[in-house]
This record gives sequence, structure tokens and C-alpha cells, in this order.
Amino acid sequence: MSPSWSVCGAVWRNAVLGERRNWAIGWAVVSLALSALGVLFAVAFAASPMARMVAWTLPLAALALFHWLRYIPGAVRQNSPANARLVPGLHQSVRRTTVLAWCLTMAPMALLACAFEQPLLGMVVFCVAITAIGMARGGRRIGTVIYLLVIVAQGFVVGSDPMVAWLSSAPVLAVLMLMCLAMAWDGLRTIFPAGGERHWKILPAQAKERVSTDLHQSMRLNRAGGRSARLYALLLRHDLRAGASPRHLLLHALGPYNHRFDVVLPVLMVLLLALAARLVMSILGLDYGAVPAEIIRAFAVPLVLLQGLSLERMVVSMNNTRVEQALVRLAPRAPQADRLGRTLARQLLAISLAEWLASGLVVVAMLVLFGAGWPHMVIVATAMSVSLGAAGWALRDYTVDQSSSFGAEAIVQTLLLGAGGVALFLVRDNLPLWSALLALMVASAVAVIHGRWKTMVEAPVPFPAGRAG
Repeated sequence: MSPSWSVCGAVWRNAVLGERRNWAIGWAVVSLALSALGVLFAVAFAASPMARMVAWTLPLAALALFHWLRYIPGAVRQNSPANARLVPGLHQSVRRTTVLAWCLTMAPMALLACAFEQPLLGMVVFCVAITAIGMARGGRRIGTVIYLLVIVAQGFVVGSDPMVAWLSSAPVLAVLMLMCLAMAWDGLRTIFPAGGERHWKILPAQAKERVSTDLHQSMRLNRAGGRSARLYALLLRHDLRAGASPRHLLLHALGPYNHRFDVVLPVLMVLLLALAARLVMSILGLDYGAVPAEIIRAFAVPLVLLQGLSLERMVVSMNNTRVEQALVRLAPRAPQADRLGRTLARQLLAISLAEWLASGLVVVAMLVLFGAGWPHMVIVATAMSVSLGAAGWALRDYTVDQSSSFGAEAIVQTLLLGAGGVALFLVRDNLPLWSALLALMVASAVAVIHGRWKTMVEAPVPFPAGRAG
């Protein structure tokens, strides 16, 4: 039976909307609202026509990417081994719908590529990146590798006019496009098999990808296991010694992923690697003038902005250690019920602020190491002011279920802080206005943290968590 358009439409709707229809629509509205605010600021402050064109097309591109990330796991779920074999025409319909969904995703990307100096090259890069993301979301690890290679290669190509000219030549573009088509065809075959042994083998990777956009579920799978690092074991031994502070022992009841050096030491390792790279470049006589810009792009976002996402591990740990929490309530050294919430909140906030500060200072130290100027520091300060509000993420009323952490309050806070961050970035050349906005952003972040602090301190005793949910 040949695939019908009505079946393709049903496949697309079930893949994009799925069971959490309101969640998907809500996130789409949030993405558009954030992008619309960015457009308003860009149109108000951007001088060049290219910048304005990017501002108008970026919201559509962001929504298209959200659609693609949402569609692939949903389509994979429908193409189960049983459905692929037993439902007539479904397998072909899923593949055809995927091709159409890819074209729908690429349409805004094509508009965005028109703003580049080499639009055809930009279009090819977008094609490769979107295809690689689709393969990764479909359970193919090679997709992640290809996507990371594109990001790294782009960092080397940008600023090299001879390399850009060579890649923009017709023969090279044709070869790149053929390679992209071959990769897309391979991805279509491998992530949507028609049953069989190969289909069964890819199911575990696809199952993991289906929850990867759910921060809580993803961390529950990746970080809530029983493994503990050697660093954690040493820290536990230190906290068990005679005379150690009971408040530090309180965190150990939540498992090995909430200790005081979970993120601090890894970012310090990044700084040591940067120091080694700086010494090697000096010995070899290499120019490192372009390195600060690469640091901003490669490290400022992961270490400063995305660091706040790691705090979800604390929420996950509260859900996964309820038995241990009940035992802690019986421990002689445990804080009394009227002080337990405040003690735990103080510990979680101290860890969050320490990780936020360490991430920012490591980026600043790396920039200083490679001779960065004031404009780079302004960008880091902007990112840190935005991420400061996330320091209170783990502070909440834990007597209710925390499986869905991103509620209406968090959405509003993210919208406000995100809009402020966009404004700060766009006016970074106007020092007085930037300074005023920075102070407002920091005050807003402190207000967010204070509100979450009061919620946790005034809530009932948090151990055991989730008993009212």
C-alpha cells in the first residue's frame, strides 16, 4: 500500500505534538516570544541591513530547529518494529513524512543563509548540520560526531578568506551537497528500519534520545545511577571524620552528584588545559589573537549559561533518594525539623553560587591568558548576569513531586532574564546603558533567588521528598 498524504499528516501531528501536546505548544510560544523580543531589540539597535535580516529570520529558524528536534523522536516512536512490519504502508509514510519535515525545517534556514556573504555555502552547512542532528536524535551516534565536526570546522574556516573562497567554488559545493544527500539517505534508512535485527539493535539508543529534551528524565537516566567517582569517595571520607560539619553529611544522603566540587574541579581542569595550550603556542610562536573570540563561542556558553542546567541534578537526586532521606530524619546528627529546610537550602544555594562563580572566573582567566580585551569581558559579564538567576533553581518546595520542574513561574523568569540578556548583548557598546541594564539584571536575578529561597525555607520539611505529590 502506497503512503497517503492523510497518513503522513497523522504521522507528523503525532510526532510533533505527541502526548504532551500542551507542553510542545507552550514551548513553541515561549521560543517565539523570546525571539520576538530579540527581534525588537535588534531592529532598534542594529545598524546594518544584514543584522536586521538575521533578526527577522532567526525566530523562524529557532522554531524550525525546535520542530526538528521534536519531530525525529516522535517519528522514531511510531516506527516501532511491530508497526513497521504489521501496519501496511506506515514505514514508507514515516520516511516520506521525515523528508517533508526536513524540507519544512530547512525553509527558514534557507532564509537565514541568504543573509550570509556566501549563501550557498551557508545553505550546505545548514543542510549538513540539520541532517546530522536528525541522525543523532534518531539514535545514530555518528550524527553527533558529524555535527561537532561541523562546529569545529566552522571555527577554523570563519575569518579565512581563501578557505571560504575555495569552499564556495562550484565543484566543492557540488561535492559537499552530494555528501550531504548521501548522509541523509543513510540516516533515513538506518534510523527508520523496516523491522529486523538492525531495528532491534538501535532501539536502546532511540529510547535514550526520546527523553533527552526532558532535562529531568535525561539526568535521571544519566546521573542517578549508583556509580560514584573517586573524588566523591574522598570527599565522603573527609566529611565522615570526627568533628566534621553535619550539614555537609546532609548532602551525601542525596547521592554522589551533589557534592561541593562536582563542577568546580572540572572547570578548573579546563583552565589547566588552556594554560598548557597557551604555553605550547608560545613555544611554537603561534599567533593567538583570534583565540579569545573562540573561547567566547566555545566556552562562555557551556560554562556560564548552560552551567545552570546542571543544577537539575539536585532535583533529580531528591526524587531518587527518598528512602535515604527517611533514614536521615532518624539520624542523631541530622538537623531538627524546623531547621532542616533552611540548612538544606543553604547548602544547595552555596553549591550553586560556587559553581556559577567558578564557571565565570574560569572563562575570564582563559580570556586574560590569551590577551582578551574589554569587549570580551563585557560579553562574559552579560552571560554571567543572565545565568545568576539560575542559581536558585534547586530551591523549591520538595514536598510535592518534581518530575516536571519547568513550571509557569520558571517560564516567566526565563523569558524576563533571557530578554534582559539579549538587550545587554545588543547595547554592550554603550557603556552607561549597559551598566544600568547589568545592575537591573543582577537585581532581578537576586530577586528570583530570594523568592525561591523563601519558598523552600517556608515549605514543610523536605525529607522525604515528593510525599505530597
